[in-house]
Amino acid sequence: VNTTSGAYTFKPNSNAINALATAVSENFTVTVSDGLVTTPATLTVNLNGFNDAPVLNGVPGSAQIVSTGSASNLADFTVGDVDNANLTVTLTVSNGVINNLAGWKVAGSSYSKTDTIANLNSAIAGATFTATAAGAASIGISVSDGTAPAVSGTYNLTTSNAAPTGTGLPAS
Repeated sequence: VNTTSGAYTFKPNSNAINALATAVSENFTVTVSDGLVTTPATLTVNLNGFNDAPVLNGVPGSAQIVSTGSASNLADFTVGDVDNANLTVTLTVSNGVINNLAGWKVAGSSYSKTDTIANLNSAIAGATFTATAAGAASIGISVSDGTAPAVSGTYNLTTSNAAPTGTGLPAS
């Protein structure tokens, strides 16, 4: 409060404001005095928060080259949300399988899990992709917080048939 003009300034924490999913109010007691009489009053600041959509970061812009039948590490894409601790991630695969997703629900070519952001990102970082045939492959990614519209992206892969190798052959 500026004692000369009576103006006040409210500077909330921007991270806290961004994390608001619903409206909240902050109340302050302001005491006004003319030197003879002192009067308290309540000042209410209404903050209208809303649910921010989740985010999907780090999905490669160009297709990753993988070998058919060999597990390949994926680039470390991540999910996040400023105002929700838990998200649902659904990965839908074409021309392959995803490995190392313990505890994820698998239905056909879709893998899904609702968990904390940290646990989901840890699982994604440890996942591998194995192509089942040569050609184009992809992983459709959907991230939902259950309120805002889901965010989606596509992780493209290009597969090639690995050259055969032989063992126990005579040297030429």
